Amino acid sequence: MRSCVAIFLLLSVSTAQEPLGVYDVDWNAISVSGLSSGASMATQFHVAYSSHVMGVAMFAGSPYWCARGMLTRSTVACMSLPNWINLPAIYKQVDSYESNGDIDPTENMLTDKVYLWHGSSDPTVSPGVQQYVVDFYKSYVAQENIEVVSNINSGHSMPTSYHGNACKTSQADYIANCDFPGAFYALDHIYGNLEEPTRYGGVLPGRFYTYDQREFFDYPPSFSGMDTKGYVYIPSACKEVVKKKAQPGEGECRLHIVFHGCLQGRYLIGDEYARNTGYNEVAELNNIIMLYPQATWSMLNVKGCWDWWGYNTPNVYVFFSAVD
Repeated sequence: MRSCVAIFLLLSVSTAQEPLGVYDVDWNAISVSGLSSGASMATQFHVAYSSHVMGVAMFAGSPYWCARGMLTRSTVACMSLPNWINLPAIYKQVDSYESNGDIDPTENMLTDKVYLWHGSSDPTVSPGVQQYVVDFYKSYVAQENIEVVSNINSGHSMPTSYHGNACKTSQADYIANCDFPGAFYALDHIYGNLEEPTRYGGVLPGRFYTYDQREFFDYPPSFSGMDTKGYVYIPSACKEVVKKKAQPGEGECRLHIVFHGCLQGRYLIGDEYARNTGYNEVAELNNIIMLYPQATWSMLNVKGCWDWWGYNTPNVYVFFSAVD
């Protein structure tokens, strides 16, 4: 998790990879989202760094600390048998982490915006899991700031309005055309009053490029389940500034971090998820830099998931100090 923090802090004052200069990012407008394991990573990131993050969108995710550092729990309670999810135990653990300074104070989340989406025909993560995610966030976030969507007859995929498999299916690359622009609705809930794209796909005037994730590690990124490369989209209005600001402030552009799901990383599907989920079109119209960090596969993580059960560090995978 530290690597992703380093990436977004760097983008707040400069860009990653090639020396592209400095971008002026509003530190009060940083948000995250994800699908499946990426959704679970998004909530881990949100809770750990709530002093920096003002909104989160979860597509088919599980509650914070659901797996408790155990792979078997992640695949059973957190995906198939939600009645096994123990929210009181999760709240107790959050209190402990907060008291020990392992996560930011939970009071930071009170005014945050939360968007929770789950397909009603999802065969991978039971739709019943969503209510536990809702209840978790209701304990920390003002109820009027939480939007829940559960009435779309879709499988286990990122919903779009223009690209992907049939909506009800759950097939690689886990992007589905549901006539539902999930990225727009999520970002519009988080930021409010966004301009909606009239069309998706095609060439955008901003810049989409690959950045080097190795600069955020003192060792090979694969040791932490991370790829060597990630993707970023810079809207055309997010211009470079001449000088680095002494203090980060209310910049002209916002920042959103997108965590892909299992079997959706660069190592397997290239830039398909980063280019064809509808985020960049929304970003271009609304001056939101889109960051797509990339996880990869390993012997402990054969599907290239984000670490939401502790394959890197079983006891601290939801802390500031977690290695991805």
